[in-house]
Amino acid sequence: NTNLNRHVSPDFPNHPIVLPDRDLTGVDASQHFFTTSETLVVTSNDPASQLRAASIAVISHAPMLTLTTTNRAAILNEIARLKTHPILIVGDIPHLPAQPGIDYITDPETPDALGKLTALQFVTRAVTNQRHIPHAIADLDGDTAVELVPAWANTTTSTTTAETSTSTAAPATRPTQAPTGLKAFPAQSRRDADTAPIVIATATSTIAGIATAKAFGATIRILDDPDPRYSLTTMKQVAGLADQPLIALGAQFGTASILADRIRRGEHTHQYQPGQYRRGTVYPHRIIVAHPINLTTAR
Repeated sequence: NTNLNRHVSPDFPNHPIVLPDRDLTGVDASQHFFTTSETLVVTSNDPASQLRAASIAVISHAPMLTLTTTNRAAILNEIARLKTHPILIVGDIPHLPAQPGIDYITDPETPDALGKLTALQFVTRAVTNQRHIPHAIADLDGDTAVELVPAWANTTTSTTTAETSTSTAAPATRPTQAPTGLKAFPAQSRRDADTAPIVIATATSTIAGIATAKAFGATIRILDDPDPRYSLTTMKQVAGLADQPLIALGAQFGTASILADRIRRGEHTHQYQPGQYRRGTVYPHRIIVAHPINLTTAR
């Protein structure tokens, strides 16, 4: 009932969709959520730069793309489709070609640069493990300026509040002061008015895809396994949505029809793995050995 008691915009298809993002750019999510965008964040594929880029993208409500050595053409095509003007560059990426009407802004990745770029005061939140990155991005609310920083890449971390604000020293190779002439990266209005479908992802979903969905304003649920039948917990995340709007981030979910079929089968099963947590309406990633029994002999 909780999953179905949502008003979803008719702009979204009335059935599950899988955004595979096989080139790891985040283009699939950008195309699905944004018809146009005045601003865009483009980042390199190292985790530290992607975390910073995601922090800026979510609070600025801008799509995020990740540039690698093999997806440059896809990035340029998406820039043209979005009709973006200022593009924020985060991390060490190859030079993008100058184009009329496009202004590239390079983030110096200094502690005070975020304030100069966005005119917002950020608190920092440390991410202790790379597998926690999807959860950290999904937990951003889009209203509070939070910079996600990788705890594994820094030498000192001091807590400044009891919950989310931590001050983390910048890597020694980076400057500590932002350039005085750094241009502002304007924020856009939030696109979603709580009418986006539920979005599901896993630890292997791309950072850019999760950040873009979050920048749009969608609610993101991180599943322990792409097969929702993995546990009662994962089934509760998608129950009732086999024939309803649902967006899955990543090719690991299979096709839309496979995902919908798994949801239906999970809803109708009443058998679970034994154990304290009653984990698994199926036996994912396990080999099941069956032994025939002669009922006559058994009696």
